[in-house]
Amino acid sequence: MTPAPCERVRAPRVAESPISLECVVSGIYELASETPHQIGHMVTGRVLAIHIAEAVVIDGRVSIARLRPIARLGYRQYATIGEVFEMTRPGEKS
Repeated sequence: MTPAPCERVRAPRVAESPISLECVVSGIYELASETPHQIGHMVTGRVLAIHIAEAVVIDGRVSIARLRPIARLGYRQYATIGEVFEMTRPGEKS
């Protein structure tokens, strides 16, 4: 992984990542656990800057097909995006 400079925070971002967020921590919360030595934490933050590679943008929008994100599920499980479709919200003009 290649470090790349950020504009608003001191920590570097990963140059190879198609999308990077520069954030400041707004809270760190300890998650309940039945196993004391496996305590988890949830970190929340405020986004200060966003970096998006042109390679994942089509007609001014991020292409999920080009981005090919991976979702964290639970335990050791992850998922990839299969079919992508659009749907208009009820009451929204198309």
